Amino acid sequence: MKFRSLGCALVAAGLLGSGQAAAAATSAAACTWKPTALGAGTSVSAAVTATDDNGGFAGWALPSDQFGDTTRAASWTGGTYADLGTAGTGGARVTAENRSGAVAGTAYTTLFGSGFVFERAFKSSGGKLVALPFPAPGQLPAGYTRSAAAGITGSGDVIGVVRKQDGSGLTAVRWPAAQPGSVTLLTGAPSSGAGRSRWTPTGRSCSRAGICGGTGR
Repeated sequence: MKFRSLGCALVAAGLLGSGQAAAAATSAAACTWKPTALGAGTSVSAAVTATDDNGGFAGWALPSDQFGDTTRAASWTGGTYADLGTAGTGGARVTAENRSGAVAGTAYTTLFGSGFVFERAFKSSGGKLVALPFPAPGQLPAGYTRSAAAGITGSGDVIGVVRKQDGSGLTAVRWPAAQPGSVTLLTGAPSSGAGRSRWTPTGRSCSRAGICGGTGR
């Protein structure tokens, strides 16, 4: 898709030769799209952050602009909006969706006046959102309190990260669908804390093999 979009841009700018332009023009026709507005009930704002690549979408919606109101996970199937709830917390946003329509995301709340951040990964299961388990005390050094979901595979495994309260110590993890209640540290991933590498969740869907999008630096 990136190459197709680049072809569209180059044709528009007249930067390709005649032969290249003809090929890119065909590609340009393939990459055209038509925006469609999605309703979100009486919510004052909403956003799509994930798709099942089959016409379904997911993201979040804000019911009102009143002080203290929080975002709620949301989905759109056939253009119909559904409120998925908050995973039992003060607010939730979907960050990934697989081809089966299963979603994963992160519940996030900041305790007013304290600076304490509550952040917990969740996934959909049995028609509701459930919080994903945190690594056992022996799996990580002290100070880890936060988790976030970045992707979900076709088989339902969730890929994400855990971190300390101050945001440091970013470590990649996997929540295997076949082993509910367990979490595996991906110590070989760039986010394992070794060297200068860091992996930032992007909300991309993961492949069946567990390969997810991310930003390394």
